[in-house]
Amino acid sequence: MAARIAKFIPASMRSEIVQELINIVGIRPLSRKIGVNPKTVYNYKHGTAKPGDETMSRILAVMKEDQPHLLERHLERLQARFSNALEAPIELEEPPSREKPQPPSLPSVPPKEVQRPPSEPVARRPTPKTEVSLEEIFDKIGVSTSFDRMKAKNFLAGVRGEGLSVEDIVERSGLSRSAVEKYLQALISENLIEEGPPGTYTLSVRIREED
Repeated sequence: MAARIAKFIPASMRSEIVQELINIVGIRPLSRKIGVNPKTVYNYKHGTAKPGDETMSRILAVMKEDQPHLLERHLERLQARFSNALEAPIELEEPPSREKPQPPSLPSVPPKEVQRPPSEPVARRPTPKTEVSLEEIFDKIGVSTSFDRMKAKNFLAGVRGEGLSVEDIVERSGLSRSAVEKYLQALISENLIEEGPPGTYTLSVRIREED
């Protein structure tokens, strides 16, 4: 169970959990129980490093055995965070509209001497993005459970914008790098995300706001 839960804990919350456990258990005892060196646990305490999924699952196992009340409190916080994320709508920025340039006005001249201005190319409007709903996206990438829907929704909120790197999306969404890369591949295969310059990504669709 701990391994499954660890995947859904965001980076900021991981730091809070491990720091609180360190204050109770101590650096060296915790390092022995989770199988990492004391220097790494020291870095966890001071926020200069964060535990990955595997280490986080071992930390949760220690909490379940030694501090079950502490584990229960953090799981309640995590559940509340998921519920809030599922209820919050995704707000995506719409591309700014471009107006056609107006031709310059001509000076008044006698009717016989009116000169026609040379034809000017009409500026092309950007092709509007296809509009899809969240449910259509979930169906395309095979998302069905509440947890997976919440993760996919966080990913879509984190990927809005132009030319984002994997690191940008990880920071914006609060998901792990492996989860972000999994969703990128799924949405690219369905032509929902475009790859730009090396290592950058942009949504190729507009997500329809749902009531």
